Amino acid sequence: QPRQSAIKLPFANDGTYDYYAAASQAAQVSDFRSAIVWLFNHQLGVLNRYNLIRLDKSGSNRKYLRQIRNGSVRLAFQKSALVFEAVFFGGHNADSDLYDRFEANHKNLEQALPKLTTTSGATGAATVLLLTLLLVQRIEVDRL
Repeated sequence: QPRQSAIKLPFANDGTYDYYAAASQAAQVSDFRSAIVWLFNHQLGVLNRYNLIRLDKSGSNRKYLRQIRNGSVRLAFQKSALVFEAVFFGGHNADSDLYDRFEANHKNLEQALPKLTTTSGATGAATVLLLTLLLVQRIEVDRL
């Protein structure tokens, strides 16, 4: 398959596409290359939502790796990035065995994420949302 540039990659932060569902659908029809690409995009979105990386179109996997401070998450992402790069940029053949290992690694990454919650159990994004709602409510009360 022809080598693709990062510019042609779907951007995982726009919130308009379910990359996890796309990965599952691709795997069901044995399109394991696409399944890995979609699942990797899903991972980027998850890491961005947890504020572990700052996702942007000019970002590289190495840059994202440097941003991740949690060792378990970093290791899982590093493994994912290596497989993704081999398949997407290197033309490495993706079969069901590789996809199964990639998916298992993805589950390891997701299992490491809950450990990154605050003592109250809220994620950083949920805390920001809650504080914003409280601030808006306070402003509305002050107007009365």
